[in-house]
Amino acid sequence: MSRKKLLCVLLPLLISTVTELASAISLPLQPASGLYDGGVFTVEIGLGTPIQKQTLLVDTGSGSTLVFSAASNQCRVSNYGCGGGYNPVASMTSERKIGRSRKMEMGQVTFGFANVSATASGTVVRDIVYLERPELVEFAMLEHALLDFDVEGVLGLGMSTAQTQHHPTPILSTLSTLNHNGRTEYRNLFGLYFGSRRKNGLDSLDGQVFIPSLDLGVIDSEKLLSHDDLHFIPCSSPNEFQLVLSNIDLILANKARVPILNSCSRSSHSCSQSVPDVDPLSVTIDSGSPNIVLPDHIAHRLATAISPSAIFDGSLPGFRVPCTLSLSLNSVEFSFMPTSASVAVNVTVAVPELLRSLANSPATCLLDIVPSSAYNNLVPAILGTAFLSSAYTIFDLDSHQIAFAVPPYYPVAYPHLSA
Repeated sequence: MSRKKLLCVLLPLLISTVTELASAISLPLQPASGLYDGGVFTVEIGLGTPIQKQTLLVDTGSGSTLVFSAASNQCRVSNYGCGGGYNPVASMTSERKIGRSRKMEMGQVTFGFANVSATASGTVVRDIVYLERPELVEFAMLEHALLDFDVEGVLGLGMSTAQTQHHPTPILSTLSTLNHNGRTEYRNLFGLYFGSRRKNGLDSLDGQVFIPSLDLGVIDSEKLLSHDDLHFIPCSSPNEFQLVLSNIDLILANKARVPILNSCSRSSHSCSQSVPDVDPLSVTIDSGSPNIVLPDHIAHRLATAISPSAIFDGSLPGFRVPCTLSLSLNSVEFSFMPTSASVAVNVTVAVPELLRSLANSPATCLLDIVPSSAYNNLVPAILGTAFLSSAYTIFDLDSHQIAFAVPPYYPVAYPHLSA
């Protein structure tokens, strides 16, 4: 029997075995190992028949699902490995769409992880993908690419995927199936919850344990303090999860403000004369990056305001700071362009959530703030997991908007911020 006929037989049988879905589809996430140990997160999916388990980087900064071939250089020569990779020959349901001699239909894919910018190439493959249910989708099997993580690929959740229905990713197919199964409570959105960096994502409140998760189709009300505080912000780009950042302030323990970025577009606070007025900053919400990347002068201003002894180390990249900052009562407030004429959306990040430990350096920590020149100015501003760990983030694909909610652990871990 041909592979195409086998697909027609197997897929309906596989889908028919899926039991009734719960009120929320929540996929557990795990911190990735490798260069940025614990800085980014992965999700486990299944590929092919029989199932080949794959560990993919959860990435809202890209719009494609990319899987490393078992024969790729990531699997063969990378210091971090790939966990095995994907072998289409071992799957009865795989089907190559484009030959090796031709460029991928989606074009070349460029990664900018860490200090490395490389072009990845490979082949478009169609196979059954298992998230919560089996879906037949197309993805790129990479043969030439290197990442600084021990992963078998990237689960691209970026908006550009949502715009392209020709080659839906697993998450888009799953959301589409939910929405067309007569389950009207499901919406074309997903939520990301990473939890506190200080506890490696494991948080508890009133005996209930929250783990890092990717939530599909619904907003999990248990991961936010109040729906009243859930304000959606329109994306500034039709193809990316970009927002307009108007202000950044360091909030001291005594509630005094140290302005870092001041575009004077926030009506709830008067313009400060201590920081030159600038235009609002477009930032990409990128779960595939552990850092907060800002233009050089803003990054240095914020880092030295947090710790006057901060020293930038391009090999990390990030600022070396004393680990005593883990006891800091200061926080950083990020203000996004108002959704109405008078109200800005503010997200508060406690300074301890911006830190990561360094191997063999118990007294020195990494402050996850990076000047954009460290990435060759390819992206002027990114808010990665150093920012996202302080929120339950909702990505609305239909309305092209993002909402941030205070996570349940915050009032317990940082009671002074909610006082």
